[in-house]
Amino acid sequence: MTTQINLKFQEDFYNLTKEYADSRGYMSIQELVRDALREKIYDDLEVREEYKKILDSEDANTFSSIENSKSYIDSLREKSKNERV
Repeated sequence: MTTQINLKFQEDFYNLTKEYADSRGYMSIQELVRDALREKIYDDLEVREEYKKILDSEDANTFSSIENSKSYIDSLREKSKNERV
């Protein structure tokens, strides 16, 4: 299950956001927003590159429930800790 949210932008901010997304190869503003949020949320985590690729993958956005999503992220964090020891 996924949750949908709606954002409202003032027109000038929307246009800047659209230009930014287009110029950087994002398929949509939605993709840009997801990427920006991932960067904010996961930036402080010390996660190996292979796990970051998984977190950025489309599979990471298609969980059947919030619990599955949390479990998935917790398992990546645990793997990251175990491999640093």
